[in-house]
Amino acid sequence: MKKYFIFLLVSFLFLSCSKDNNTIVDSTKSPGKISLKFDKANAPSSVVFINASLKRDGYTNIHGNLNIKTDSSAELLLNDIPEGTWHLLIEAQDSLGKIIYAGETDVTIVSNFITQVNLTLLPTTTGVGSIYIYITWGQSIPTTGWIDFIKNPIFLKKQSPLGPNDIALPKILYENGLYKMYYQNVFSSAKALIGYAESIDGYKWNSPYQSSVSPKDSNLYSWDSYTRGIGPVIRDRDQYFLYYYGFHNQYDYWQIGLATSSDGNHFTKKLNPVIKATDTERLTVAGDILKVNNIFYLYYTYGDASTGEFIKGISLAVSSDGVNWERYAQNPVLTPTQNWEGKGIGHPSVIYDGGEFRMVYMDAVGSGFGVATSKDGKSWAKSNHNPVFTGKNTSQQWSYGVYYPFVRKIDNKYKLFYTGSNYLGELCIGIAEKNEW
Repeated sequence: MKKYFIFLLVSFLFLSCSKDNNTIVDSTKSPGKISLKFDKANAPSSVVFINASLKRDGYTNIHGNLNIKTDSSAELLLNDIPEGTWHLLIEAQDSLGKIIYAGETDVTIVSNFITQVNLTLLPTTTGVGSIYIYITWGQSIPTTGWIDFIKNPIFLKKQSPLGPNDIALPKILYENGLYKMYYQNVFSSAKALIGYAESIDGYKWNSPYQSSVSPKDSNLYSWDSYTRGIGPVIRDRDQYFLYYYGFHNQYDYWQIGLATSSDGNHFTKKLNPVIKATDTERLTVAGDILKVNNIFYLYYTYGDASTGEFIKGISLAVSSDGVNWERYAQNPVLTPTQNWEGKGIGHPSVIYDGGEFRMVYMDAVGSGFGVATSKDGKSWAKSNHNPVFTGKNTSQQWSYGVYYPFVRKIDNKYKLFYTGSNYLGELCIGIAEKNEW
């Protein structure tokens, strides 16, 4: 039996609780309680057991369980909950004890307030010393599916200090507990600048610099004089390597350049492109880079701007130093073969995890994301369940299309950053997550 996620509609009411102050509990306040009330009548017939747990650093985990078939109240009570932020995990099991639904979220418990999943706080005057959790059973979704962040989008164009027409193409670097996002600032006539933002949790972002981090060049006749656009960033040998795309004519060759930096913000470009366009790959845009067993793998989109085919397929280049690159002789490594993919696929993001290469990519029109796996990074097998993420999977369907995926595994959780379009028609950045590949 496959495991399933369940969407949760949860609210919390708390009035009398103990307070967390650097993990020291204020003994003058009595602990609160949590009462989980389940919609027993409409629960899936396969659900038998409900397990709930609350976790918080510096505190003992709190657990509770019930049998939804035999317990008459369908209510689960957890006692002694100190005030503060906890991680709530609810798992529903079948008769054999296999998890078939699960939902989790961070919840902040504050005195005299109702705290919802989206952490919107509303004042309340009813109830004493309890948290009431109401759960409605949503449509079953495989645990291998991505769960979209309920407060998406997480980054809007108004948050960029560069005043762009739009923002897109997030590229994430995670270092020492800090999320670093390099992203595209889109202007008219294919002009672009690279922006930079930071976050401690991946959801709330700030822009510490008021200028672009795009590599500079005073040569007005260089191969990338018209624009230098976003690409992946990797840190190696105490240097940051930025692989950007550039051109001097938007309808001519798009090539991949390299710029390096000691601080990740001030980049110096190499004189010539490190991956040059060809007659068969007139457009090249770096999607992602990773280093496995001392070999760099650079996955890129190829297309032809002169014909309007900006996304055709995915190719690979390899390098021993990140500077000198050789195209894989059997390129492309992925082309459109599934019906949903249409005439092109591209903008790959790749991680190495579980002894294999794992890729997320998009189709040419942004209808969805597909996944593929490979043992050697060269021969790929697509999932039969593609597309695995579409606009319909976004929270409250906030975006009709989904574009430019970028995936990383951070703190044992897969995080998918992507571009969407909000109700104003503005491109902005969202995030989805999952626990298992």
